[in-house]
Amino acid sequence: DAAGRKPGARVEVSANSGSGPNPQRQEGPHAHWVGFSGDGRWLYQTDLGTDEVLAFAIVGDAELGPPRRAYAAPPGSGPRHLLLHPRLDRVAYLASELASTLTTLDRAGGAFGDPRTVSTLPDGWHGENIVAHLGVNRAADRLYVSNRGHDSIAVFALDAAGVPTLLQHVPAGGTFPRFFLLLEDERLMMVANEKSQTVSALAIGDDGRLSTTGVTLPIPGVAYLLRVDHPNPLSG
Repeated sequence: DAAGRKPGARVEVSANSGSGPNPQRQEGPHAHWVGFSGDGRWLYQTDLGTDEVLAFAIVGDAELGPPRRAYAAPPGSGPRHLLLHPRLDRVAYLASELASTLTTLDRAGGAFGDPRTVSTLPDGWHGENIVAHLGVNRAADRLYVSNRGHDSIAVFALDAAGVPTLLQHVPAGGTFPRFFLLLEDERLMMVANEKSQTVSALAIGDDGRLSTTGVTLPIPGVAYLLRVDHPNPLSG
C-alpha cells in the first residue's frame, strides 16, 4: 500500500500452461521475470518454459486483465529476461537463456514484434552456455549480458535507435555469473558468480567497456545483488 506495507492475504494469481521442446528445462511453465511498462499500463512476464512473453493490462484498481501472448519466442529458446529501453518507448530487449541470444523487439502496448536476434557468444565458441542477466547503463548506450558457461559479460553498444552491436567479451571473474549490479558512480560492475560462490569486481571504462580488476569476494550461495545506501554514522 501507500505506506509500503505488504498485503495480508494473496490478492490475485495468474497461472500459465504449456511446455516447450526441451524436456529437461521446459516440462511446464517457468515464469522467470515480471516487470511493468514505463507508463504503468502493462505488466510483462517472460516464461522460459513455454517460449513466450505474456502481457497483462492493468485495469480498474490495479487489477490484472487476462494474459495475452505478447511475443512467441523461437521454440526451445527459453526467454528469461525482458528489458525495456529506458529512453526509447518502443524498444525492448529479450535475453533467451537456452539459445544464448539477445533479441531486439519493437514494443506496442501489449505486443512485441520485428525480432532482430544476435548471439551473446563469440564466433566459433560452441561450449555449453546459458544466458542469465542483462542490464543497460544510465546513458542508454551500453548493454550488458552475462553468459554462464562461457563465464563472461558480453558488452553491446546501443546506437540512437537502440540497435545493439557487440563490442567485447570480458571474463566474469568467476564461474556461472547469474547476476550483475552496475555501480556507475564507482565505475564498477559487481558480478554474482553462483557456482564459484564469489562476487567479482569489473571496472567500467569511460567508453562503457569492461576490464578485469582481479578483485573477488567469497560469498557462499550468492545469486543476487542489491545496492542499499546507508548514512555514514561517522559523517557530520
